[in-house]
Amino acid sequence: GGSTTYGANLESRELAFPHLLSSIGKVTNMAIRATGADYPSTCTQSMLGDNERYDIILLEFSLNGTMGLELLLKRLRKRFPDAIIIYVHLYNLSTQIRTEENKTPHELKTRDKSIRWYWNKQKVIVDMYLVPHLNKEVGKVNGHVYELERQYPPLNGVDLFQEDWHHLSIKGHATVAQGIKKLLKELLPAYKALTPRQGSWDKGDECYSWFHTGDVSIDYSGKAVVKSFAEDKYSLEFHGNGTVTVINHKQHDIPMYVAFMSWLNNYPPTRFYFEDGSMQLVDPRNTRVYGHIVRMDRIGTAQPGPNKIKIVPNPDKNLFKLPFRMTKIVMCDAGHYEIVNPALIMDGPDVRLRTNK
Repeated sequence: GGSTTYGANLESRELAFPHLLSSIGKVTNMAIRATGADYPSTCTQSMLGDNERYDIILLEFSLNGTMGLELLLKRLRKRFPDAIIIYVHLYNLSTQIRTEENKTPHELKTRDKSIRWYWNKQKVIVDMYLVPHLNKEVGKVNGHVYELERQYPPLNGVDLFQEDWHHLSIKGHATVAQGIKKLLKELLPAYKALTPRQGSWDKGDECYSWFHTGDVSIDYSGKAVVKSFAEDKYSLEFHGNGTVTVINHKQHDIPMYVAFMSWLNNYPPTRFYFEDGSMQLVDPRNTRVYGHIVRMDRIGTAQPGPNKIKIVPNPDKNLFKLPFRMTKIVMCDAGHYEIVNPALIMDGPDVRLRTNK
């Protein structure tokens, strides 16, 4: 999941809804702030490892992006054939309600409860299509969907959120945990009657992430520096041209992806040049998503052994306030995803349901 599942801004992460299920069993919270489903879908093996067995798997990506969800679901089901999979569908108030003048709390920079707020009709309409689609896709792997119920009028549910009206409050986390427990009460008896099987990771993945640690384990050079740009968030910043070298330890070519920060028009389009002469343009600009989030794009193919990649950001500092910020490098041989229904766009081009080919 994203920052809400992570437990952002809570006094203790133990108050986040996954940890409120600890009476059922050991909880491992692997949520990553500002991140959608694309990274875990391509790094499932790297994140979960080869030794652990999971009985219940919770997924939450509606706020940060469902791109890659179908691939993630298929990989999880292949590895854990009998596990209970529950998708947790959340909403927020900061970008999903509006005034009569069609302005959101985020745009107005206010959380004034005296204003008459309405649900954004576009968001509600999207949910009308998105939730059935989620039920369909999650159902394909015999999973289940828990949906946090919207309140009408919107501020009837304001106590479910923190002061930012985006992240769940202590009460909001408790409400979600209670709903999941109710669902698990129906599902656990049948699961406990099974002898859970363990499948394979198939072709697997190899991923390098320094987003939460600042520990960059790939070689880099040029005008690149590791910096913390927010609390417990790190990136490899490119203030000009630089290079990275990534080793593909397999004996065959593997698709390669890069994860980077995206926030309105603040980050420069950046070109990635491979030694075989191929080039891929990555454009972090996004005028339709309010949040400062991590996005991921495929940049090319990693050949066996070292792959030296030249990185060239747009140098116009008058147009772009911030340097290109790279947070992860991914090599995944388990599949990739394409847009399956362009109509199912929640906030912008990076928030889509996709399927692997």
